[in-house]
Amino acid sequence: MREKMRQSDLFRMSWPVLAELIFIGIIGNFNQLIINAFSPDAVAATGSASLVFQLVVNVYGIISIGGSILLAPVIGAKKKEDGIQMALTILIDTMLMGFVLGLGCLLALPLILRMLHIPAELTSMTKEYLAIVLGLSVFQGMLSSLTAVYRSMGRMKLVMVNDALVNLSCVILNGCVLSFIPVHRQSISFYALNGILAQGLGVLVLLAAMKKDGFFSLKLNFKKVREILRRQSGRILHFGILGGLEGIVYLIGQTVVMGFVGMLGTQAMTARAYAANLTAYMAVFTSALSTACAPLVGMYLGEGRIRDVERICRKVIRLGIALTAVVSAVLMAVSGPVLRIYTKDAVMLEEAYKVLIVNIILELLRAIAGPAVAALKAVGDVVYPFKMVIVGMALNIGLSYICGVVLGWGLTGIWTGYITDMLFRSVMCWMRFKKGKWHNIRMF
Repeated sequence: MREKMRQSDLFRMSWPVLAELIFIGIIGNFNQLIINAFSPDAVAATGSASLVFQLVVNVYGIISIGGSILLAPVIGAKKKEDGIQMALTILIDTMLMGFVLGLGCLLALPLILRMLHIPAELTSMTKEYLAIVLGLSVFQGMLSSLTAVYRSMGRMKLVMVNDALVNLSCVILNGCVLSFIPVHRQSISFYALNGILAQGLGVLVLLAAMKKDGFFSLKLNFKKVREILRRQSGRILHFGILGGLEGIVYLIGQTVVMGFVGMLGTQAMTARAYAANLTAYMAVFTSALSTACAPLVGMYLGEGRIRDVERICRKVIRLGIALTAVVSAVLMAVSGPVLRIYTKDAVMLEEAYKVLIVNIILELLRAIAGPAVAALKAVGDVVYPFKMVIVGMALNIGLSYICGVVLGWGLTGIWTGYITDMLFRSVMCWMRFKKGKWHNIRMF
């Protein structure tokens, strides 16, 4: 009976995430086609900027990860008022961080551009795009935090619908810009602002859902809010700093490696961006299962179901490896026609195809590392993944530079660094989880 319950829980939590990721991937492809129609250089510029934007999102993750680590066990233990206070703390802390972070990013923009080694012909466009998406990143931060709250509650369907709404709104707005504004009057800023508007819509939808669910039902005054923030913010930061920094350190490494891609030239950057439209689908099952695994582990922990915690992780890894292998094989079979939608350049097609081949190895390893890291964070063991990502980042940067730039292997050499990093972290984090040292971590 308990085994059936586990399978039901995993399916209930993972299928909305899977549907969400597939839909977002499809919409993302349409969105990139629109941006490509505006300017092929815009594809390379936004692709380079995406890592910096993800880095900023991971800074917000200090709040959302720490909050979700604590919130899921509280939901599992059915402590409603504690859950409401935790959710409100996450929201307020995110807004405060957003204003500080947006200003800091704008001041650091020249340094960010130098770090990315953006080619001269892309500098102006990339700067314009980053100024908007980083300066107004508070909307993405709030959307990420509210999403984390509802995922911690197991409300995956609501998150799925909202994320679909956000992405669909963005592509519709971009389509309107492309269709109704003359090309000579268009700018990358139009497309950046459309993304901000779509994120704002998603925030409003989730805030309305929070009000409907009674999150604002407590009679709070300034003194009580300050007391809740003082008590809960410290707990969130205790688990969130290292949990969030793990993602930040990883993306800093990815940003450095993206600089190596920039050294290879605009053609390599564009080929990587085109290949990313397919590599995203290779990771879709791992992402869905890992996303579902984290709140399930937290809820089981709150209910005292320790054996279910261990079993669900093994099940997620087995499923992830099998499904990733199948999806990768299908994508390789259709990769030629899909890539030719974006470009007919034979050299660029060859480069993108090589990336797809080596990326299969990367995604099979991610199917182990993703659930293992998610489970460790969910049980409060945030220190070990943080240590492992630092070592993995060093391996990634070193080998990417040596193989990709020094030895001249190009994008294949860059992916050698990615694969080595993922192999190291998948082995080390899964061994850590199996040893069971997380049993002694106190969550309450």
